[in-house]
Amino acid sequence: MGYFADLRQYVSFLEEKGKLYRFKDEVVKETEMAPLVLLQYRGLPEHQRKVFLFEKVVGVTGRRYNHTTLMASPPSREILAMGLNCSLEDLKERWLTACAHPLEPEILQSGPVHEVVIEGDELKKEGLEIIGAPVEAPGFSGSIRTSTQVVTKDPETG
Repeated sequence: MGYFADLRQYVSFLEEKGKLYRFKDEVVKETEMAPLVLLQYRGLPEHQRKVFLFEKVVGVTGRRYNHTTLMASPPSREILAMGLNCSLEDLKERWLTACAHPLEPEILQSGPVHEVVIEGDELKKEGLEIIGAPVEAPGFSGSIRTSTQVVTKDPETG
């Protein structure tokens, strides 16, 4: 199998392999999503961990979001290897090669990433609150996280 065409294809693959858990009940983004993920890391051996897909995201104020939220991806080296289309034995080398040879982004005029575009007055009115993104675990920064940024090697200093 080649690389996944998009995140939806990867999520479907994970579900087929039994590595996705769908939360069908309402989950509060500010107080429940991050703790559920943290419990998995603290309580399950790596080979039992799954990616979480929250289907009914709500806010503490009762706001309902009309989209799903994916979290804990990847929660294990096995799931990361699936995403990188390699074996566990080749994972480190695949990762190091990817970091050393980043791909240039391809700019597209259309595609799934353009399904929802929020700008202008609507963006000013709603801000990031329009996104059902999880809030960092209570007691930490309380920031909204839409992705995790990781610096693995400074390109200037090594």
